[in-house]
Amino acid sequence: MKNILLFFCLVLLFFQGFSQKSADTIEIRKHKYYYQGQTISHSTVVEILQTDRMAHRHVQNRNACAIPAYILGFVGGGLIGWPLGTYIGGGEPEWYLAGIGGGLVAVGLGIAIIGDAQMKKAIQVFNSNRRALGQQQMFFNVGLTNTGFGFVFRF
Repeated sequence: MKNILLFFCLVLLFFQGFSQKSADTIEIRKHKYYYQGQTISHSTVVEILQTDRMAHRHVQNRNACAIPAYILGFVGGGLIGWPLGTYIGGGEPEWYLAGIGGGLVAVGLGIAIIGDAQMKKAIQVFNSNRRALGQQQMFFNVGLTNTGFGFVFRF
């Protein structure tokens, strides 16, 4: 019995434990951003992503796509609305303007989708970098040290 008890004591003395720090990540659920369990705005996400250089590059690419998408969507909507307003008002509409407007809206939508993909990529890069930081292991050891018996905790 004493041998079994001694064996378990020795196993416990030389037990090594490992731990990880939890990393804070950004999640996208139903077109909303979540950070540390709370809903945050788009501008807050951009501020958080600016702390990561690689993710910030993707945010800049997203911003470069957003401005032309907004402009094309606005102009295309105006070109669609002008002939519709003329038609509703009883005039003779110029439908080719609506066609051009539809084309501009389609191009703007395509650019907006590319920008959205860049934002998702920025969040993915940010989260992967945070997980890599969280992967740094902490080392806990109970047993013999340089000065005798003790606890060792390295991180």
